[in-house]
Order: sequence, then structure tokens, then C-alpha cells
Amino acid sequence: TMIANHGVYHEKMKKASDIVETEPGNVKENLVFYVEQVARLGNVDYLVNKVIRQQSLVEIYNLDIIVPGCLIVIVVMVLILFVLFRFCFYIGRRLSVFGSDRYKSE
Repeated sequence: TMIANHGVYHEKMKKASDIVETEPGNVKENLVFYVEQVARLGNVDYLVNKVIRQQSLVEIYNLDIIVPGCLIVIVVMVLILFVLFRFCFYIGRRLSVFGSDRYKSE
């Protein structure tokens, strides 16, 4: 409640509550609403996402999460394929050894 009583915060909270109370539901009404807000207030800094302006493109597009995730998936797939090929090679050698012994005895 101390913040609500402070002049600057009280004014901003009043402005924010007025915006939320008068905000409509559909797209056409939204457009009219924001045009009226700009015409009435003149300053629409509250519409600008200031956090995104400070982020790099890597953070905005979540590349700092996607790239390592993709690399982990690729490494796991390569390891699985490597183990699978080694297993198939091992089984193939064992079968060819048994198969060649069977044909040599005939």
C-alpha cells in the first residue's frame, strides 16, 4: 500500500487500470482502442516491450536453448547409429564365420 500511495506509482497504476478497464475484446475494437489511446495520451511507451529491446537476436529467438538442444540430439543420434552399426558389423562377422565353416565342411 505504500507504493500505491506514492505519487508516481499511483499515477502509473491509475493509467494501467484505466487501460485494462477500457480494453475491448475483438480485433477491430482493439485497433480502435489503441488508436484512441495514442490520440488521447500521445505517448504509448507502455506498448513497447523494453526487455526485448535489450536482448540479442540469440535470446529473442531462443537460439541459446535451441542450438545446444539440437546438438545434444545430434550427438545422441550419432552415438546410437555408431553402436547400431558396430553391433550389425559384429553380428555380420559372426554369421559369416559360422556360415563359411558350414560351407567348407561340405
